[in-house]
Amino acid sequence: MKGHMGRISEDNPKCRTKDDIANDVAFILKADITYGTKYGVINEVCWVWTGFTGKYKGCPYWSKMAVMQHRLNPKAKLKHEHVVPRKVVADMLFSLDQATSGRVREILDTFLLGVVVTPEEDAVLSIDYRAQMPEEFYNRAHPSYHEPWLRYMRCGIEIIRQLPTSDS
Repeated sequence: MKGHMGRISEDNPKCRTKDDIANDVAFILKADITYGTKYGVINEVCWVWTGFTGKYKGCPYWSKMAVMQHRLNPKAKLKHEHVVPRKVVADMLFSLDQATSGRVREILDTFLLGVVVTPEEDAVLSIDYRAQMPEEFYNRAHPSYHEPWLRYMRCGIEIIRQLPTSDS
């Protein structure tokens, strides 16, 4: 099952690899269909991509506070969040001059990262950055240009790359 969607068997017709998804998105972006349909497909891809290894268990990025809450209470309410908001990623895909599978895959790999945070951290992010990134993210001359973790840095949310426990 390596390289395929999490809990779906390779024999299941709904199973797809990240390469399959990138190919499909490139095709959809070039297709003569409505913007709304394209956006709907991309929005669904954003959820599938960030949950590929697992929405919680298997998600490689956790905030330090989420890890602490999980350790204190494995049933603590946590949130799966998109490091770069889905709208921002969709805008990046729609702005491609040529939607090749390789370029789409690069955007998806770089900016569609999932992270587990506490509800309080999610609320802090929502104050200024619910569906947007800080201005520096878009400024090619700024050192933080296209830094996926910029929202978290600005909000003081510490992220660690590890699973909190094997039974998360």
